Amino acid sequence: MIYYEDTVSNSRGFAAGAGAWIRGLGYKMDPISQLDVQRMRTITMDIVNHFTERKYRGKIYTDFEHFLEWKTSILLDGDISLLVNKYLKISSITVTLDSFVTFFIDGTLEINGNVNIVSDYYSQINLWHNGKIKLKSGSTLTIGENVLLDIEDNGDVIFEDNSKLVINGAVYCL
Repeated sequence: MIYYEDTVSNSRGFAAGAGAWIRGLGYKMDPISQLDVQRMRTITMDIVNHFTERKYRGKIYTDFEHFLEWKTSILLDGDISLLVNKYLKISSITVTLDSFVTFFIDGTLEINGNVNIVSDYYSQINLWHNGKIKLKSGSTLTIGENVLLDIEDNGDVIFEDNSKLVINGAVYCL
């Protein structure tokens, strides 16, 4: 099985191999082999979920001209890093952060429409020194009660006309 990340296009590749894995172990498996099979199933499903844009984790490498856009609800099941000078658009969806996940923003996060960022338990968004959250005209970013927004010095929230940031019911706008 081969997995790689292309840091130019932000694409991820997965070469087949997991399908024949069980046959290679044989049908009478010891407990350790059964554990290996379960691990391979988990890894394979995580990769398939990434390709179907249901889940995401890791680094975001896309720039403004080749941006990544999330247009369907997504689960962030591991820490996310939007790197310096990189760009991510989120359009009218719910982003669910798994427990104890941190979304590091050191590039530009653009919000279009109504976007909710929620978590069932404690998670956080760190808007780092070079990070920007750009709320496009008429957009609302709602951050759920279990999500902490930590804005470092020089981190910036940019409000365009009629845009809002809602944190624990408090509304921030121009």
